[in-house]
Amino acid sequence: MADMIIQDILNGNGVGVIDPHGALIREWILPRIPKERKDDVILFDPADEEYPIGFNMFQAETPLERRLVKNDIVVAFRRLFQDSSWGDNIATIIRTTVDTLLADNSRVYSLLDVVNMINDEGFRYEVLERIRDPLGALKNFWLDLYPSYQTSTIGALKRRLFDILGDPLIGNILGQKETTFNLRDAMDNRKIFLASLSKGILGEHISNVFGGLLVSKIQLTALARAAQATESLTPFYFYVDEFQNFTNESFKEILSESSKYKLYLTVAHQFASQLPTIIRDAIIGNVGTWFIFNSSHKDGRAIAGELADEITADDIVKLPRFNTFTRMGTAANTFTMATILPSEPTEAHANPHEIIEASRAKYCRAQVEAAVAEEEDDDDEFTF
Repeated sequence: MADMIIQDILNGNGVGVIDPHGALIREWILPRIPKERKDDVILFDPADEEYPIGFNMFQAETPLERRLVKNDIVVAFRRLFQDSSWGDNIATIIRTTVDTLLADNSRVYSLLDVVNMINDEGFRYEVLERIRDPLGALKNFWLDLYPSYQTSTIGALKRRLFDILGDPLIGNILGQKETTFNLRDAMDNRKIFLASLSKGILGEHISNVFGGLLVSKIQLTALARAAQATESLTPFYFYVDEFQNFTNESFKEILSESSKYKLYLTVAHQFASQLPTIIRDAIIGNVGTWFIFNSSHKDGRAIAGELADEITADDIVKLPRFNTFTRMGTAANTFTMATILPSEPTEAHANPHEIIEASRAKYCRAQVEAAVAEEEDDDDEFTF
């Protein structure tokens, strides 16, 4: 995967990478970016606490975007809760809160306003006065149903939200009002978007939350290019390592529709059992090129049927390291291939530190600046 990413960068293509370990970006990609492409890099690194990048999940313009964004935010919260406190009542409150904030087109909210909506009655009534709610369902929930929830349920929800959003790895990025990078611009103008989501630093659940949100954002951005003639679109090459951690049911839409918007996907995972059936079927039905490395007997038996007739599960299990069975198009067109490591960095490549500094200057805000900006935006609201 590293070699393919580097080759796309050398070819001047637009590239996106979701790296759940950080090593792919840190050790292989950043040291091999040509000097002339240094300013094309957007580095999304939640572990860089001093210079948080802004990412507001609530930014959505069309009804389709609002529907997908709502689902993504609810999934993100469910992942962040990661314990038994998530139940039907909590899910209903979170989903209705997100619905309500998205129904107010007069301003842009952030993740911190979820807390404000639940915690601040005055803030809640101000929002309800502005929302578009033709059937009255949202107002009915907040005025009639919400007060009936047990105090213990609301208290537990508030404590969990404060714990989650009080984590600077989350609050300093998702709490900003403005998304400071533009993925549509990255796609259209051949930028290099690198998301370093190291599980070892962030924790698995935070890494998965950011990865899932970014994958969905890429999907929304690609769909927004539908109004443009296909032949005029700039190709964008999107790589996702361990993509099973970032998928939801809508991911099948990316697999089946992405080529229409010249979004070209390369996804990697280790075990077939990691994938939900609906995603596994979407891969088998839509992916054009497969690289199969050595695997377990169980996965070998599942995969062999998708390759040429003469290839068995034992053949897949016995593949040497760095060798693959490669399928291009139909199963009949399967062959073996040895992969190679990328060449070593040279003086023609930019200094990784300079790339990081250039990205910080363009897309990040110093932690103090971000906090001050949030406080000035509304002193009455929940801020860090």
